[in-house]
Amino acid sequence: MTKKHGLFIGILVLYMGAAHAQMAGNLGATSSDSPYHQVAARKNATEIEWKNYTAKTIDRLPGFTVTKDPKTNKYGSWEVNQSTATGFFRVEKKANRWWIIDPEGYPFIHKGVAVFRPASSPNQWAALKTKYGTEAKWLEQETEFLKKNGFNGTGAWSSVDLMREQKKPLVYTVIVSPMGAYKSQHRQKFGGNYKQAG
Repeated sequence: MTKKHGLFIGILVLYMGAAHAQMAGNLGATSSDSPYHQVAARKNATEIEWKNYTAKTIDRLPGFTVTKDPKTNKYGSWEVNQSTATGFFRVEKKANRWWIIDPEGYPFIHKGVAVFRPASSPNQWAALKTKYGTEAKWLEQETEFLKKNGFNGTGAWSSVDLMREQKKPLVYTVIVSPMGAYKSQHRQKFGGNYKQAG
């Protein structure tokens, strides 16, 4: 992957973020003084007052034009600069830069959403049943929603076991925590007040 491709991918991610926010209705109209979006936001979840801020997104930069993306494979990777296909995700250094390489050998940029899971409370389960009917329908519809909005995967704390049941799941990540239980195991074995994190 060339520097040009890397730059374009960064630009694309910013553009997609702006487009997604606009779809969700979070971006207001641009003012006559500025070519950029006006975004209504709060300082935090408890703040009552909403303020307008200028969001300088890449799609509004003077002279910038969107070009057609290269063809993507089933993992959401651009089919360019292929390396050896191993059947597994791995990392590889190309032109002094590390890349995630997908199972087919293409450089992969993970554009994922963390905590992709159907529900975790009785009210959420009731809402899921009303809107989707089943977990499987939720997964199918929400997976397509993510793909249509430029995402190619999910992040940590997602319902990996549920996703694995799909024929064509999004790329997913699992949490590997070999030291997660070290502190409690150490205290059980040796006792004492072990304060250092594992």
